[in-house]
Amino acid sequence: MAERVILFIHGFMGSPRQFDRLIPLIEREGADIERMVLDGHGSTLDAFCRSNRHSWQQSLCRKVDALGKKYSSIVLVGHSMGGLLAVRTAIKRCERIDGIVALSFPLYVKQTLSGINNRLKSFSKPKANESELVRTGRQLSGVSGITLLNLVRLIPNTLGLLKLARKTRRHLSSLSVPLTAICSRNDELVSMKTIAFVQKKLPAARCIILEQANHFLFSDEEYRIVAAAINGIN
Repeated sequence: MAERVILFIHGFMGSPRQFDRLIPLIEREGADIERMVLDGHGSTLDAFCRSNRHSWQQSLCRKVDALGKKYSSIVLVGHSMGGLLAVRTAIKRCERIDGIVALSFPLYVKQTLSGINNRLKSFSKPKANESELVRTGRQLSGVSGITLLNLVRLIPNTLGLLKLARKTRRHLSSLSVPLTAICSRNDELVSMKTIAFVQKKLPAARCIILEQANHFLFSDEEYRIVAAAINGIN
């Protein structure tokens, strides 16, 4: 068995499929790969609505505790909300965690008309002429049964996500684990204020800015950049 494990953590209403194009680029010599499903995900809207930011955090903490019994080194790779949960877990359980890569790191979020429009379209039935962004958002969803008619049920957990971001900002300076924060200028959901905040609170952190990626959709070259950041963790 390898000494290190790289744990991939999906985002809000997401799924482990978010990492399908990234994982083949990871150097696996001496490292195992794990992907987890957060509480309330990988299931129905009803199950998601029964979960919350506390149960998401608890599911990751349990996973890290279990991996800590098998491996001497853990690397956490989180997309979007997964990065927030990774940071908060590492603040509490830093002994075996050797690094965090937070991709599309939503310390600060923003709402754009295109982002809202694409998200709403991803909840509707597929259309032949829909954009790749809409198609990708639908394919990567980890919650089934969402329609335009029941979107209101997402409000409590959406507010929970925003609170999770605020709490992560508040405690970020307590993080002792090396952090790589990756954001894109073209992200329709995450504000570039995230990078400035990380640089202010954690001067030793590595910050990478992508130029073309959207929140879910990355080019092959951008995936190679992300993979290099993961592979470079000592």
